[in-house]
Amino acid sequence: MKLVNSRFSPPFFVSESISGVYGDDMWENAWEPDQQRFISQVLANTDSIFIDVGAAVGVYTLLAAALGKKVYAIEPANLIFEDLKRNVMANVAFSENVHLINSFAVSKTDTTRKLGGFAQQNSILEFTESNLALEELLQSGNFVIKMDIEGAEWALLQDRNFLKTLSGNQFILFLSLHIGFHHFVGQTLSEKLRYRFGVIKEILTLLKLRLRFEYFFELRSGELKKVSFIKRNLFNGNSWHHNPVIISNSAELIASIRRFRA
Repeated sequence: MKLVNSRFSPPFFVSESISGVYGDDMWENAWEPDQQRFISQVLANTDSIFIDVGAAVGVYTLLAAALGKKVYAIEPANLIFEDLKRNVMANVAFSENVHLINSFAVSKTDTTRKLGGFAQQNSILEFTESNLALEELLQSGNFVIKMDIEGAEWALLQDRNFLKTLSGNQFILFLSLHIGFHHFVGQTLSEKLRYRFGVIKEILTLLKLRLRFEYFFELRSGELKKVSFIKRNLFNGNSWHHNPVIISNSAELIASIRRFRA
């Protein structure tokens, strides 16, 4: 086992008997440090349950568990899930607080399963046949949710039942967006038009979310800032994967981020 002295939580262990799909930089405080810091501040200052959607090998799962939180960790890739399980089981102090779920995250009304760009580029990965409707986890309570599922988020964000269930709770969602990941650009005019139509539909989804939820910000340069859709290059990619959008309906959860700025 390897001891990780995190800047954002008490120390925890990771297994050294893992596949190596992800590199060691995951554990050297170099992986999304702004997001780790913000999530740790929210968790440390609120009584909340952490849901890690797209948990990978457990960077955020272990962070939250080390802070004493109940965690649901969802990962559909079988090989990566086994790495996640080894890392969690290496920490006997809090492993019982982590619920490991080898499933795709879907909604009750849309069970479409989409593989993200990372998964498509790694032919060694095999995936579970299991689905988990996120509404089953979103019972009464405060939830901190990290969602990084490489394009599969759109099916959830466009699902009315999922959004209704989400709205019925106090939540803050750290969302990595992947605009255009599931739209083939192509070379012909019709293919390019279909790509642009798909991207525009995703942008409209974000605008609807902005109207629906009171708090809608972007985590950029270590601070929360208002999102400017106009300044984004909508057709040639985006930077929201590493600068996640933060959505919430809870003033308490938003206020728990100490360096909050509108």
